[in-house]
Amino acid sequence: MSRTVPKADTEAHWVGPGDVAYERLRDLRHRLFFAELVEGRSLLDDGSEARAHHLVLTPPGRPSEVLAGGRGLRSHDRTYTISQMVVEPEYQGQGLGGRVLELLVDRAARHGAQRVVLAARVTAVGFYEAAGFSVCGDEFASATTGVPHVEMELRLKR
Repeated sequence: MSRTVPKADTEAHWVGPGDVAYERLRDLRHRLFFAELVEGRSLLDDGSEARAHHLVLTPPGRPSEVLAGGRGLRSHDRTYTISQMVVEPEYQGQGLGGRVLELLVDRAARHGAQRVVLAARVTAVGFYEAAGFSVCGDEFASATTGVPHVEMELRLKR
């Protein structure tokens, strides 16, 4: 069942540990990426989780109802890495993923990044290319899930 929420009718929130929305984002990421794996929730706590910027999109006035989200992490070489972008399945195809990507890229630019990188599922390459990203590496299977991915990048204008 698909439910409609125009992306203009969402609020963006930067969240972290202790926020209900952060825990709901972790639940969504777990459900969509790792639920079938033996390691399960422990896979959420990789080396980037504690240092990353976590973004959620919610309906107006309902900050704990997470519709979509993602995380980004700035490294020392002016590179910003986006990972684990998710959209609740019933809200996919409505521009929410594009909004999450736009906000994460904007955050990267505001933090002085010159380049944004991500590992895209092969099935999502077109989505990222439409946002200006380019493939910059060979296809590989995720070490965690085995799902085919490819490295992509976006060069930010100065």
